[in-house]
Amino acid sequence: MRSKIACCVFILFSLTSAKVLAESDKNNEFNETQRLAREGDSSAQFDLGLMYYKGQGVGQDFSQAMKWFKMAAEHGIPEAQFNLGIMYSDEKANWHSFTEAMKWFQKAARQDYPKAQYNIGVMYIMGEGVSPSYIKAYAWLSLAYAHGEQRAKNVLLKLNNKMTSSEIEKAVKEAEKLSESIKR
Repeated sequence: MRSKIACCVFILFSLTSAKVLAESDKNNEFNETQRLAREGDSSAQFDLGLMYYKGQGVGQDFSQAMKWFKMAAEHGIPEAQFNLGIMYSDEKANWHSFTEAMKWFQKAARQDYPKAQYNIGVMYIMGEGVSPSYIKAYAWLSLAYAHGEQRAKNVLLKLNNKMTSSEIEKAVKEAEKLSESIKR
């Protein structure tokens, strides 16, 4: 009986210790990432933004997430630029601005980030932060699809039914111009 109790106590102690160590590892990871981010490491700035955004190793704080994403975005990190676009496009947020969202999506899209290219296409369809344009939407969605963004396929099919052949031809030419300007 004593050995069963001792075994249970040992197992509980081990589980508790593992949980404490995991929390300690998260805190150490956060502290190290924060140190590197403050020193100007753009990858660490992006990672710190994600930690604040998701509440990993720190309490969730969207203002801090935005601050660190912006620092990384200004260093040219396309994932950070995209995440800023997502945050600015959130209509529930205090900082909501489709114009700012478009600005950051454009920066990521021009670095060949297909999710940003897709979002730009959708924003052109909806007229969010820009004047509505099926031609520009089609061009951006074509790029996104060509670069692996599968969601663009269904939207392109719907646009095909709404656009004239002349408009589609213009959109294809615009997509070619955009493609040439994309940083690879």
